[in-house]
Amino acid sequence: MSTVYQKSPKGDEEIRTRSYRLPAYLRQALILIDGKRDEAQLRQLLGERTVECLLELLADEFIVAHEAAPYASRRGSVAELLGA
Repeated sequence: MSTVYQKSPKGDEEIRTRSYRLPAYLRQALILIDGKRDEAQLRQLLGERTVECLLELLADEFIVAHEAAPYASRRGSVAELLGA
């Protein structure tokens, strides 16, 4: 399983208002966190500061982490929901 990151309400507020005055590199990371990209995809976009950014944003509660289910598991769950 891989970890997927999503903005928290505090992260959404920062994007809308800039009220927490994040440094540019953290704000850029926060903008790229969309609840779909996993850590590997974020590493491709953010480069060597990825881990630092994620740890800071997690510690300050701008984002939350979720374990992404493998595609096969998600597909099975959808099939169950559809009664297939």
